[in-house]
Amino acid sequence: MELPPLVVLVGVLIGGSVGGVLGALIAVPVVGTLKEVVGYLYGKVIEAPAIEAPPQLKPGVIASIASVASAARRMGDRVFRAGS
Repeated sequence: MELPPLVVLVGVLIGGSVGGVLGALIAVPVVGTLKEVVGYLYGKVIEAPAIEAPPQLKPGVIASIASVASAARRMGDRVFRAGS
């Protein structure tokens, strides 16, 4: 990973003004980490594949699902009547 010298300089200046000598020392790893995290998130958000539409069911499949659902409903009605 390479950071441009200007980014390092600005990071050290900001780190030094915020946290003194310790802030200046920690500034470069923090800037490098931020660069990697932002690059990763940018890649995930911008280059994410588009959400595909779900596959369409064939008419025969829809009819068979409907027949199974109606059979289950009739069976449930019989069980309910027998229990009361």
